[in-house]
Amino acid sequence: MKVWNQRDNNESAQAYSAFRHYLELPFKQRSVDAAYRVYYEAKHGQSIGKRKKAPGTWTMWMGHHEWTDRAQAFDTMQQKKALIRTANRRQKDVEQFVEADMMLSLGFQRISSRKVAMMMKQDPVDVNASELRQIALAYDTARSWLTDLLGIFDDETNPLSNLAITDEALAQQLQEESL
Repeated sequence: MKVWNQRDNNESAQAYSAFRHYLELPFKQRSVDAAYRVYYEAKHGQSIGKRKKAPGTWTMWMGHHEWTDRAQAFDTMQQKKALIRTANRRQKDVEQFVEADMMLSLGFQRISSRKVAMMMKQDPVDVNASELRQIALAYDTARSWLTDLLGIFDDETNPLSNLAITDEALAQQLQEESL
């Protein structure tokens, strides 16, 4: 990948400065002529108009020092950073969702447990069968949510205990990676 953030071999300070003007333009507006206009306006404090073309040295520098490839490397790096920022935001959103879902599931489970505990103190004849079915359904739903959130009883994957790595195996893996 081309290096965009330092001078190219045999690239003069003036040529690198011109490249930086080129690089700092938005991707869709990037051209040697547009870069020259920005440079000129910054240096002289006045516009040179849209029709003014960059001098031949700028065009030569662009080809000789591979401005297009270097700018593409810069754009790729910028896109990776943006993707990482987006992924981090999404990860935080997922964590917040799971936390809220976990609290809701635990709440349903606690309510069901308390209700069953109260019913267990009653004479079995006095227990309302409809209420007991509703509690059992609520408990089953809460248990299902929790196990899905935790990944404990996922039929499509191995149980977590089969996937767990021992401390010794983890230490060995880390040691191998550090070599």
